[in-house]
Amino acid sequence: MVTGLQLGSIQAYGTLSGYIYLHLPQYLCKQFGISPSTSFSVTYKDGKIVIEQIKEDKENAA
Repeated sequence: MVTGLQLGSIQAYGTLSGYIYLHLPQYLCKQFGISPSTSFSVTYKDGKIVIEQIKEDKENAA
C-alpha cells in the first residue's frame, strides 16, 4: 500500500515499511546532488519529523 502526499512541489510516496520515496523536481536534485529516485526514511523524533537519505549499497546487501 502506497500513500501519496503532496509537499509543495515534492511528491512523496510512503510505504508501510517506513520508507518514503520523494519524487523531487529537477532543480532540487541538482541543488542537493541527489537522484530523483533517492530513498528516504522518515521517523518522528522529539516532536519533529526527520527525513534521512537512505544510503544505497552498490551490491544491494541484505
